[in-house]
Amino acid sequence: MAPVRCGLPGIIIANDGLSCAGTLVELGDTQERVFRLCGAPNSASHSVAQARGKTTTVDIWRYERYGSFPRLLRFQNGILFSLAAASPR
Repeated sequence: MAPVRCGLPGIIIANDGLSCAGTLVELGDTQERVFRLCGAPNSASHSVAQARGKTTTVDIWRYERYGSFPRLLRFQNGILFSLAAASPR
């Protein structure tokens, strides 16, 4: 899939596609919906950042599927922000 342009100039968000349970995972989906469709990720990380008095949580989930490149899903405050192919381990 082609990248998706964000509303901010020069910002491009990756959307390389991921299908789980016959349903396409899309930018803007919640972590709960992705978990319900795809199950637990193969690995996950969680971080919290603060800038200008605003707190942002960032979760990175990695899904590895047989026969396709792994996918990295980045959630910001529980919402899918980017989805990109990752290099195999």
